[in-house]
Amino acid sequence: MKANSPQAIIERVSQLARSGQLYLALTEAETAIQRGVNAAPLYYLASEIADTLAQLDSALAYASRAIQLEANNASYHAKLGELLAKNQQTEDAEKHLQQSLELKPGQPEALNILGLLASQRQDYDKAEAYWIESIEADPNGTAALCNWANILEKTARGDEAATLLQPVAEQLPQDITVQMSLAVAANYAESLTPAEVKDCHLQFAEAVMAKVPPNLPPVYSRFSEVLTGKRRLRIGYFSPDMRDHSVASFLLPLIENHDKQRIEVFAYYLSRRIDAISDRFIDVVEHWRHVFSLPDSQLVPTVRADALDILIDCGGLFEGCRPFALAQRMAPIQAHYLGYPNTLGLPTVDFRIVDHITDPPGSEPYAVESLLRLNGCFLCYRSHHQAPFPYRDPDRPLTFGNFNVLSKLNPLVIKTWAAILRQVPAAKLLMKSKALGDSHTCDRLRDAFIDLGIDGDRIEFRGFIPDSSEHLLTYADCDIALDTFPYNGTTTTCQALWMGVPVVTLRGNTHPGRVGASLLTAIDHQDWIAEDLQDYIKKATTLTFDRAKLEKIQQNLRKSVEESPLTNAHSFTQKFEASLFSLLERR
Repeated sequence: MKANSPQAIIERVSQLARSGQLYLALTEAETAIQRGVNAAPLYYLASEIADTLAQLDSALAYASRAIQLEANNASYHAKLGELLAKNQQTEDAEKHLQQSLELKPGQPEALNILGLLASQRQDYDKAEAYWIESIEADPNGTAALCNWANILEKTARGDEAATLLQPVAEQLPQDITVQMSLAVAANYAESLTPAEVKDCHLQFAEAVMAKVPPNLPPVYSRFSEVLTGKRRLRIGYFSPDMRDHSVASFLLPLIENHDKQRIEVFAYYLSRRIDAISDRFIDVVEHWRHVFSLPDSQLVPTVRADALDILIDCGGLFEGCRPFALAQRMAPIQAHYLGYPNTLGLPTVDFRIVDHITDPPGSEPYAVESLLRLNGCFLCYRSHHQAPFPYRDPDRPLTFGNFNVLSKLNPLVIKTWAAILRQVPAAKLLMKSKALGDSHTCDRLRDAFIDLGIDGDRIEFRGFIPDSSEHLLTYADCDIALDTFPYNGTTTTCQALWMGVPVVTLRGNTHPGRVGASLLTAIDHQDWIAEDLQDYIKKATTLTFDRAKLEKIQQNLRKSVEESPLTNAHSFTQKFEASLFSLLERR
């Protein structure tokens, strides 16, 4: 084989890509293309590498050129369809994916992406059918399986998601994607014990740590310089959610109130999207790093070069997270805060930032990290969007509500809400969630209430509202919010309280189930925290007995929130900073 033949070049580029040298691989491919190597496989390979490096425009151009040179290659059409889907060119994406299937029926990659597109338009039944077909075509593939599990979670079938993933996770202990999908699904699986949920996270961490490159250079601390006042404490926030996202409602007020005389803030943004909320982050942090396009091999040295003292991950295992980078230790102290409700399982994450209610003494066995407990609630909330206090029509039926993602819904929650509706026969239940844009999901949930003796007309479903201010105004149609369990709401609880809706929560036995109790304690409404199911039902129904009293509670609630520690960003940040400095003193 000649050294400069297309085949030899393709092999060199492939070897570089396999060894993790993605930028060098893409440079080699582009140099060959510029020199006139006009081979479809080279363009296809370049598109895959550019896609991995988040260079979407280049990836699209290379994939399109590959098809121009070889129009009947099913894999090329599947790749272009995938890229067009990422670029939100849905119609063109489906055209190329269907063409791929015409050229090569049963191609699992095309079926998987068609499933994703169907799920984006909330045709979940069609999405599941595509993923099942993809799995049947390639039983060893895992992408469609993980996507299917994700939709099961989002449509209130968390136990089914965990059941689907568990046998595959046992067969593929080193598959990071499968292990991570199971760990996430475990948060929503009512059937799993806290110890079993932790085990899922440990299995994920074991798969990650097995792939960490050996002989990584150490990360050195310079804590003495901070403690003696020679320099400021360097904190890095690591998140895909510095945008119009629920996490930003808690993270932005914290970052805005850091003491710049003592704290130097770095922000590592892990998402492609930049919006008005992102611009606020850019304005308030000293060092903004938009690192979405960096592979972990580039991301890790980039963060290490900033010589942080503490890196605070705010993504966990959710979409856009980078746990493999955390596994390679980018700062002498790594902590997790806010974005994920459980242990990450990684030995390189030293602390989880919580509070005495979410994680009281005795919670340590369920976390790999040490628990850093803040004094008071571990969260500080501020709404991004202005919404006037809502007018509530006194003539409409009293309405219970829940606006959480359906992932947090389970049969016990539905059974308990049905019991409340039986005790308040004139009341309705309003549920609002993105997944409720799917009629089949609505029908399945309505049938669950009907099976428990509740008239289906008493259940109202609403889907996604893109305008956030309009979404907040929907709380005008809700009188009392019913929290989910064992995984409570967080942003939805804060939004409800802000919009004058009292929230009844059930105190659970792990962090996800105690967040509601922490939030309500912060606004001095412990009277809405139930200790068992009967207490939960009693507290919810008792609030309905005196409509005039309930209206007074609603009218005063926003002021209570405004005057509470829950929204006092300056005081909260001082406590947060004091806890971070205490970490340095321990080391």
